[in-house]
Amino acid sequence: MQGVNAECYVLSAFERRKTIINVGIIGCGYWGPNLIRNFNWLPNSNMLVCCDKVVKRLERMKRLYPAVETTSQAEELFKDSRLDAVGIANPRIYPL
Repeated sequence: MQGVNAECYVLSAFERRKTIINVGIIGCGYWGPNLIRNFNWLPNSNMLVCCDKVVKRLERMKRLYPAVETTSQAEELFKDSRLDAVGIANPRIYPL
């Protein structure tokens, strides 16, 4: 599958899900904002919280997505019982 057909297949498969997943993302640097945007856009995904140690990045995410909570503590996402999934967009060279 390539191009539009692949995208349509993934979207239609996701739309068929009856369950909404609650998502958190750690890392708002290079890839994190793309993940946040995509999870926020998907109909069966509820983008709840994002995390980064850099406050300016969190402020930017809050401006773009006012409903998304922000935190600088990654541990909070792992302890949050509302979350079904936590994505990590963090280079291996940086500790969480």
